[in-house]
Parts: sequence; structure tokens; C-alpha cells
Amino acid sequence: MKEVVLEKSTQTRVLSNGNGHANTEISPEPQPEGTCDFNKRRCVTWMVGGEAGSGINSTGELFARCFTRGGLNVFAYLEYPSLIRGGHNSYHIRVSPAPLYSQIRTIDLLLCLNRETFDLHHDDVTQNGGIIFDPEDLEILEDEVKDGVSWFPVPFGKIVKENEGLDVMRNMVALGASLALLSYPLNYLHDLIKHQFEDKGEKVVDLNIKMAKAGYDYMNEHFDPSKFPHHAKPTEEPARMLLSGNQAFSYGAMAAGCKFFAAYPMTPASSTLSVFAKHDEELGIVVRQTEDELSAVLHTIGASYAGVRAMTATSGGGFALMNEALSMAGIAEVPLVLLEVQRPGPGTGMPTWTSQGDLQYVLNAGHDEFPKLIMAPGDVKEAYQMIQHAFNYAERYHIPVILVSDKYLSESLYSVDDFGEKTEIDRGPIAAETGKIDEDFPRYQVTDSGISPRTLPGMKTGRYVSNSYEHNEVGDLEETPEMRTAQHAKRLRKIEELKTELPPVNVYGPDEAVLSVVAWGSTKAPVLEAMRRLAKQGITVNLIHPTYLYPFPAEEVKSFLKKAKKTLLIEGNHNAQLGQLIRQETLLEIDEKFLQWDGRPFYPGEIVEKIKSLL
Repeated sequence: MKEVVLEKSTQTRVLSNGNGHANTEISPEPQPEGTCDFNKRRCVTWMVGGEAGSGINSTGELFARCFTRGGLNVFAYLEYPSLIRGGHNSYHIRVSPAPLYSQIRTIDLLLCLNRETFDLHHDDVTQNGGIIFDPEDLEILEDEVKDGVSWFPVPFGKIVKENEGLDVMRNMVALGASLALLSYPLNYLHDLIKHQFEDKGEKVVDLNIKMAKAGYDYMNEHFDPSKFPHHAKPTEEPARMLLSGNQAFSYGAMAAGCKFFAAYPMTPASSTLSVFAKHDEELGIVVRQTEDELSAVLHTIGASYAGVRAMTATSGGGFALMNEALSMAGIAEVPLVLLEVQRPGPGTGMPTWTSQGDLQYVLNAGHDEFPKLIMAPGDVKEAYQMIQHAFNYAERYHIPVILVSDKYLSESLYSVDDFGEKTEIDRGPIAAETGKIDEDFPRYQVTDSGISPRTLPGMKTGRYVSNSYEHNEVGDLEETPEMRTAQHAKRLRKIEELKTELPPVNVYGPDEAVLSVVAWGSTKAPVLEAMRRLAKQGITVNLIHPTYLYPFPAEEVKSFLKKAKKTLLIEGNHNAQLGQLIRQETLLEIDEKFLQWDGRPFYPGEIVEKIKSLL
């Protein structure tokens, strides 16, 4: 079990569990909601809102990248309905010199691109915060705004017309005005505009830069940003990367040597297909958008059988279609890497919201018994590193490896310094390509470890018969009780071998705590934020966060729970699915539960309140 202690320090600690698996950054600097002070290494929060189709996504990303270019940390959380146009979209972005883990409720500066944004979010604006809006589109009455909140009417549409721009450039004016009010340099936005619009020609680039500068100048000419208490400053730190969980999974797979990717687009996994397609020619990757999810997983199994590192990605509904093929990979012992990004169900459910409701389904996916590995990263760094290990495990043990994510992790944006050293590629046991291979090559030879070397199609005399039927050692159909017993036991012996190789479980916080939290996946992020606030209040909390969920680290979890004074399970589903797994594997029941299934992630403030109520 790896322990990470939260110390009272402003330094970021980069820690490793010692065997090359995911590093974890811990910064103990507390950041309570509503008291963001940039000079004291706290944060500034900004939100833009408008209707779907009005460019909220691109506006938010541009704003966030302005700050990572200045060496700052960013966390960005996007909410949107499953509509092409209409419905409310919002991007909530936090900026700080210190590391950030999650979103918070409060907003220092709210950019309203329509009335609905004001109605939904103005109560979350902090004391001495501000609201930017176009007075020609939105009328705000004085009694609608909380005391202490300032309003900044900026005529986006009028400025665009005066500068001979296009109506879609209103957002660029708004971005410029926002940066001016936060006293942040405009040059970072100029550079990003050049990069983003260079393919559209110099005229488009210059016009967008002109709009941003017009908004920036208007704010400085009509208001005094120096009196606005919330501001951001670039640091001397180098520019940071900013990427989503899906990007981290995709780039991690590419770093692992993935050369085949097949998927059918299904929110919130869809952007993996876009990332792979963007780099297919550059990196020599075959990318297929298939007709459905069953076809995607069968393509992936076929590519892996042929000796290529391959993966697919989907959400719960698509994963349901993949189950029979998952079982086929299990009995054929073909390596398979599969990313399952959760969203609320059942059925179509809520396609653009988050959930942790598929855990038990993934644990029990496929029919009968066969070995598989289930991994659940908690942040982008773990996503990038763990998918590289997923390919190694899949090819060393010839098993399906399923990485479980959710909309919150996969679509939020995180700033990252670096991902550390690239994981060494291990293709697993492959029969020698030189020298003679027996004509009756025993692809499924019964071994003590359960692992038997494979040949690849095309190896001389290296016959490799593989299908979904039970078979003998050379792959021919055989249904005798003796062979069935031997082959089934052989496959399942891999689990015991795999257990010895998995890394220890991460534990965050002090060894002695008044309360111990159990969480998995992306819920790690708001829990860590809550722990920092509680530490400031003198309340010691620790967290155990298993990232390898099957085979389950029962002894480590049992040891942690038995030492705990009081335990709290936090997860995003109705039935406490991790709690069920812990009870099944350890015979222990967690004392208290904090569960939600409304499609939204946990917020640090509500975790703080829950813990304080229990104490």
C-alpha cells in the first residue's frame, strides 16, 4: 500500500509507488470556496454560459489555454445537454499557481452570453465577484444581483459591428474583456488565435485578434480592472499541457505503440476517435469508424490477433453490444484493450452527463469465467500512464484489459507539467521468430502460470488456430471433460500470477485520521480538494483509492479499513457498487455512505459538509 501524506507546505510533491506506475501530485495548499486569493496561491474561477451551438466549448478552451501558456494550473469542467442546438452549456474554469484537482461551486467572474446563464448561476458569484454581459441582449435589474457583486456591461454585438467583424466573433470580444478584468496579458490569447485559425487564412486570424483586443480595450477604457479584487498573473514556470482524460487515454495508447483503433462514436467516449484520426497518418495508425460497437470490438480483436497493438472505446450502451466478443477474446486468449467511459443509464439515459454506475456490470461482463483486468484511473496522469500498462498486461497475459472512466474524467480539462518517463513496451511471450517451431505448435499449452507463448500469423510452421470454441493445446475443437477442465483452469491461473505484479493501492493523507474515505475513479479529485479544506480546519482525513479493481486488492483494503476509526464510502451510483465489491472480497462493511446519481460530479464543499456532519 502506498501512502501519500498531505503536509502543510506550498511545494508540490511528485511521488511514485516505486514500480513505474502512476505518479500522483499532492499539493496541500488549502483552497476554501469563496476566498480565492491569487497572491496567496489560491485560485480565480471563471464561468462562461450560453446555449448549445454558441461556441461555449471553444471559448472555454481558449480561455483555459491562455493561463496554461502562462505557467498556471487549470481545471476546467464542461456541462452540456444532449442537444445540437439549444439547451444550456457552461464551462467552469479554475486558475491557480498551485495544483488543482476539481471544480468548485463558486464563481469569481461570470460571463453571460444569454439570460439563462444569469438566472442559473448568478447566485454562485462570490462576494466582490463580477458579471460580464451584453446590455443589448440581457437586461439585469439592480435587485437581481447580490450585494457586493459588480456588473460589467460590454456591448459585444456593437463592438463586433463597429470593427467590421462577424456575429460569431462576439465570444472573442467577451474573452478579451474577461482577460482585461482579470488583469491578465492579452498576448497569450493572440498566440492561441494564430494557432487555432491559421488554416483559415491571415484575414480570419487578424479579424479575431482585432475583436479580442477591442473587448480588452473596452474593459480598460470603461472600467478600472485594478479595483476588481480577482486577478491572475503569469508565472515564471514553463507552459503547461492542458488536456482531457480522453486525450490522455489516446496519447498514452499511442505512446504504448497502439497502431489500430476502431470505434463507433458514443458520448462521452467519442473524442478518442477524433484524437486518433488526427494523428493516424503522422503515426501510421489505422483508424476505423465502424458501423456499430460489436463491429468495433471484433475489428480490434482481429488486429490484435494479427500482432498489432489495438484498442477500442465506448460507453455503457456500446459496451453491452461488445459482451459476446469480450468473451470470445477471453477463450481465444487474444490481447484486448478496451476503454469504457461511463454515463448515466439504463438505456440511452443521459448521454452527456457523468456516472459511476457501470462498475458491477464491467466486473461481471462476459459469460462464464475468464481472466480479465479492470483498471480505473483517477486523473489524466493516471489515465496516460495506466493505459500504457494496460497494453503490457494484455499482451503479457493474453487477456482483455478494461479501463473504466466517466464523463467527468474523460471530458474535463486538466493542466499537467509532464507525464514522466515513457513506460517500456513489453509484447509478452511470443514464440521465437528464428529457428524451427513445431508444426503442431501448442498455442494453448497448459502451463503452471496459465500463460503460453503465442505465434503471430505468418510465422513459419507457427500454426495459430483461434476461435470461440473450447479447444485443446493446439487450438482444435475438443469437448472432453479432461481438456475442458485443464484449459479452463489454465486460463484462470493467470489471475493469481497477475496479482503478484499489480502495484500497491494509493493511500492519501496521514496514517492516523478521524475519518477514512474510500473512493474510486474520478471521485478522487473532489475528495482531495475536500481533504485540503478539512486539514485547514484541523480535521484529519485520509483516502484509499484503488485503481486496479479486478483482481481486487482485498488484503490491502482490508488492512486499511481495519485500522480506520470511521469509514465513509463516496461514489457516483445508487447501490454503492464499490462497497458491494469490498464486502464480497473482504467481508467488511463501510460505516457510512455518500452516494449520488444525478449525473453531476461531487463537489468538494458537499463532501466537506458530509464529513463534518458525521464527526
